[in-house]
Amino acid sequence: MKPEDVAGLLDAAADPDPDRILDALIRVSRAERGFLVLRDGAELAVRTARHMDGDEVRRAREKVSRTLLERALSDGRPVVASDADLSAIGSLQEQKVRSVCALPLRASDGAV
Repeated sequence: MKPEDVAGLLDAAADPDPDRILDALIRVSRAERGFLVLRDGAELAVRTARHMDGDEVRRAREKVSRTLLERALSDGRPVVASDADLSAIGSLQEQKVRSVCALPLRASDGAV
């Protein structure tokens, strides 16, 4: 990780704007796309979603894996899954997802 990546993460964390936080995480992780999801009552609601290039993800609600998000939230720790682990999650297989990382956000009852 480059020093400017660390600085970007710290800057985003200082300003709790979901868009800035997600943009910084995607930049550092080099993820193809990312979602910031917050609990809204009993539901998980996509607060913001981005592609690597900064464009919004269309139909984000359909693309996020609630199975992995719920696992990360209930366990209170990151969930990292690759091809073999994702074989039982149909929604991710349809999208041809090869790997996923779900990180719980303890302070906000959400995840990225």
